[in-house]
Amino acid sequence: MFPGYIFIDTDTPEQVYEALKNVPAFTSLLGRDKDSFVPIERSKEELFREMVNDNYEIAMSCGLIEGDKVTITDGPLAGKEAMICKINRHKRTATLNVEMFGDKAGVTVGLEVVENWTITIIENFQKKIRYNIIFNRNLL
Repeated sequence: MFPGYIFIDTDTPEQVYEALKNVPAFTSLLGRDKDSFVPIERSKEELFREMVNDNYEIAMSCGLIEGDKVTITDGPLAGKEAMICKINRHKRTATLNVEMFGDKAGVTVGLEVVENWTITIIENFQKKIRYNIIFNRNLL
């Protein structure tokens, strides 16, 4: 979700910080004070936990688009349409606006979007097939 960042859930932040200072690639802590941990807001933590699976991966979401309106039908973005600021249908991604420590961050997640008319055609085709099966069965 946030490439290059590590989120740590700990009861001993000072010990973690001391251990991280010995890591060569470690640069700094995110937050107001660069020498101390700043916890993320409870609401953001809950949002992140809702969006990831047991392996801390974000599954692909699916949705419908009709005009300028997007409705997420399945996946972790369901019910979170208001967070979407940009959709790239070619790359199958959505960019979300997430506020962290007073700054807005663009978070890119997977989203497969189909236009509503595509679903209507598929549903009509399925109905036609069912009708033909019933009709043909009546001829027997």
